[in-house]
Amino acid sequence: MLWSPLRKVTVTNLATQETREATTGDDGTFVVSNLEPGKYRVSVEAAGFQNVVFEDVTVQTNARLPLDVKFATITGGRER
Repeated sequence: MLWSPLRKVTVTNLATQETREATTGDDGTFVVSNLEPGKYRVSVEAAGFQNVVFEDVTVQTNARLPLDVKFATITGGRER
């Protein structure tokens, strides 16, 4: 399988359940702008890998928030 640097990112506001989606760039970075301050769930998906989910991510006004995503491969229906 060829590795694709593009990953789907879903950001969910825990208070309102509003979701926003983004796709990472070649370097793995992504931007979801104009989020209201509050608590969010951030999930990252990539084909052939187990989804990575961050719960209770605090977003503040005009702040950048780095998230270190480490994927586990899935082979034959099992995590590796």
